[in-house]
Amino acid sequence: MKMKPKLGRVYKVENANRKWGANADYKYLRVRDSWGVEMDLMFTDRELLAAEKRAGKNPEDKVKRISFKEWLKR
Repeated sequence: MKMKPKLGRVYKVENANRKWGANADYKYLRVRDSWGVEMDLMFTDRELLAAEKRAGKNPEDKVKRISFKEWLKR
């Protein structure tokens, strides 16, 4: 699958209604999927690290960067 991935931003948000044993903060991302649906996502540090490790173990499945010239040819 070829498309031009865009770098996003990860925000640290405090857990406002923290329950006993819950994390003090989360990492928040707002993303748009391939159908154009926007989603709000929250991850713990551990979940984000697990996703990063999974991407590192499966480089063949990452979305490949393409040049603007290549993108125009599609």
